[in-house]
Amino acid sequence: IHCDHYGLRHIETARVLLSLGQVYLQEGNLEAAENQLREVQILFQENDHPDIYIVYETLSDFYHQKRALSINKGEGRLSQYFKNQTIFYLNKALEVVRTNFSDDSPHIMRIQSKINSS
Repeated sequence: IHCDHYGLRHIETARVLLSLGQVYLQEGNLEAAENQLREVQILFQENDHPDIYIVYETLSDFYHQKRALSINKGEGRLSQYFKNQTIFYLNKALEVVRTNFSDDSPHIMRIQSKINSS
């Protein structure tokens, strides 16, 4: 419906696709989640939209889940790579939030907390 009304490249369509990617992630469908999140990342970047921090934070959640799976499989190197990716995307989210929100934004505190616990 959003694609028909707004078009595939519109930010409102991207928001719906982001929600779909988050649902895939919560369901543990990591391949579908990653594909959806990558598509949404491109749409937010094309629109230079400040809500891209949500995409980055969700990508960090994706890599956090991948890390947990790799730890369970005993894949130490892969686990470290996923940890680095988690932190990378949290830092990107934090950079966007610091640029677009006030210094006392709860987004800053939440993301910083995630970085500290990674």
